[in-house]
Amino acid sequence: MEIQSFIYKMRDFNSVELADGIFLFKAPKGKWELWNVEDDVEEGEIIDDLIAHPKVVELIGKLETIEFEVMGGRGAGGMGAVFSWKGASHRGLDHSMDNLPARVNNKVKIKTREQAIKAFRDMHGKDAGESLVQIDRNGFVHHYRNGNKTNVSINRTVKGATLVHNHPNNSTFSPADMKVVASTNVGSIIATHSKGYREFTKQSHFKQNDFLKAVARVEKNGLKGKGPNDAVDRWLKRNQKKYGYTFKNVLD
Repeated sequence: MEIQSFIYKMRDFNSVELADGIFLFKAPKGKWELWNVEDDVEEGEIIDDLIAHPKVVELIGKLETIEFEVMGGRGAGGMGAVFSWKGASHRGLDHSMDNLPARVNNKVKIKTREQAIKAFRDMHGKDAGESLVQIDRNGFVHHYRNGNKTNVSINRTVKGATLVHNHPNNSTFSPADMKVVASTNVGSIIATHSKGYREFTKQSHFKQNDFLKAVARVEKNGLKGKGPNDAVDRWLKRNQKKYGYTFKNVLD
């Protein structure tokens, strides 16, 4: 991808992961911050002009597009009950495709966000694959998309929307889910499971860059807990005030 095309496509995004663990954040005054989890620093390199930075040009040149995805989480236990925080593996082509929002809206008789979430769960709560919708504060679905067995790609986002998707394996949020909500203009993200749903909502003081760096560190180092879901849920609850978001697991 050419640099100018990249800058144009980034108009709706706050950051992007250029390669595994290597992030490019928007910085104040039109600058950029290049940060690598392997460097173990709080702040990365501040860049004035992307086109004058050979490493950035190389990494952006390898991108075909800027696209995010949501996916079910998975974890593997290690020494001392430390669990890795990863997304469910996906192999093969991406078969994600847009669907008609009216197919969900027609099932929401009383237009509220809660009723739209319920309609989505009724439609896809027991599916073997993942789907997503983006719901505005008035309960209208603006974007509806069906995906693959363990993930669904996102080709656009709706400002301030609640992004709802199903996790067939009943897992908690994946790192990919957190990167979507932190890097884009959606207001919150929901992952449904058989007994309810988990919800992550950004507050006005959300520290998106710091949060994404923390997520990358956890991906690298793992988390302690009774199991993968427990470890991630505890971490998300513990860091709400630090990074400026709310997290809850809503049970039926």
